Amino acid sequence: VPMAQWAAKNNIKKVVTAVTDYGPGIDAETAWKSEFTKQGGTVVESIRMPIATTDFSPFVQRIKASGAQAVYTFLPGGPPNLGFVKAYNENGLAKAGIQFLGTAETDEFDLQKFGDSALGLTTAFHYSAVHESPANKAFVDALKKKDPNAIANYASVGAWDGMQAICDVVAAQGGKVDGDKTMLLLRGWKNPNSPRGPIEIDPRTRDIVQNEYVRETKRVGGIMKNVELETFPMVKDPWKEFSQK
Repeated sequence: VPMAQWAAKNNIKKVVTAVTDYGPGIDAETAWKSEFTKQGGTVVESIRMPIATTDFSPFVQRIKASGAQAVYTFLPGGPPNLGFVKAYNENGLAKAGIQFLGTAETDEFDLQKFGDSALGLTTAFHYSAVHESPANKAFVDALKKKDPNAIANYASVGAWDGMQAICDVVAAQGGKVDGDKTMLLLRGWKNPNSPRGPIEIDPRTRDIVQNEYVRETKRVGGIMKNVELETFPMVKDPWKEFSQK
């Protein structure tokens, strides 16, 4: 949803959606279409790619021929991310000015494997390893001290925040942990100093509320990084907000 809002605000009017044909991909496609059309944009074609796809060329050729200004994609991670981005570049979409819009496709776990093919990719996600804050610097430093090969990404920051929540509720109970009290504490738990930015648990949906960042992949000091361009503060899960109305 924040990615759709950002695209509309940046004068992108026509988009193709190209998502992996499984639950999360279909959810992402549906959310994008709902928000983007609400913002006045047009989805000129919706492409669903089988999860076993290894050759993305036929799909990106359809995107190139669609007349769209951008492609919004949702991929499951790992080799499909690399394959799609490779096809996106090799088939001339970047040179044709068709902007790449995504989510976690440039996750730090795979980011260095892309090389220059990742330059200029735009994604919206809740964490970047180069998020500028004292809390994130402390997190990355602690992670590297523990293991020089460790990667700061959404998985490691999620584990960090989960352990912070556990420490906080144990401390609040003086070390004598009661299950019901723990759940009550977690329902209203807040951490203004997470490495990802401020986070809290919505007591109504029991889901996380967090910043979403629009990022552009750039090479900084010889390293590929997800550089934050804009912050959408304290975003709630749009599906849960919709279902609760």
